[in-house]
Amino acid sequence: MNGRDLASALADDPTMPEEKPPRISLTTTLIVGQIAVMVCGFGGMVYALGGKAEQISMSQRDIGKLAEAASDLARTQASSAVVDAVHTKTIEDIQRRLDAIERRTEAR
Repeated sequence: MNGRDLASALADDPTMPEEKPPRISLTTTLIVGQIAVMVCGFGGMVYALGGKAEQISMSQRDIGKLAEAASDLARTQASSAVVDAVHTKTIEDIQRRLDAIERRTEAR
């Protein structure tokens, strides 16, 4: 018997089980599940990184506003220091004049 005769003899053998449609094995199911979990994990990671970028952007804007406020405060303090110096000089001049008037009054 050659190979064809054997194959045809086996195909005609009524004791041979009929071919069943292929079943999805447990391993295949697990692999597909793992791939789905990896895809969801990657999507979650991208979503989380996008959220972090938004938080960083908001923080940068807030820091910019804070820097502007600090700059305004520094300018105001410098201006106040100049005004205080002018007032101090004026008060010292008035004090000198009062001292001079007091001395003149005591000398009479």
